[in-house]
Amino acid sequence: MPQDEMKWTNNPRKGTSIAVGFDGSENDDWTAIKCETQSGRIFTPRYGPNNLPTIWDPKAWGGRIPRHEVHIAVNDIFRKWNVRRMYCDPKDWQSEIGDWA
Repeated sequence: MPQDEMKWTNNPRKGTSIAVGFDGSENDDWTAIKCETQSGRIFTPRYGPNNLPTIWDPKAWGGRIPRHEVHIAVNDIFRKWNVRRMYCDPKDWQSEIGDWA
């Protein structure tokens, strides 16, 4: 199902404690951020003024993951919620993960 046809549940309220999972790619695979509340609710955070889901298909971005969009999303996540832990797949994203830390 294309992203624009997916139905998204509401994100938890601002200030909720969460854990964040990040799986990043450079160009041949999708990149995504998923989160989970302490009560076990898993959700896809949305970011920016258009509330875009934190899932990026490189084909939709000229064959490469839009790193600037990922940075905007991570900043939004840390601003909205109380991030207790962030788990990251570091391949191709070591410097960004270091900045986020």
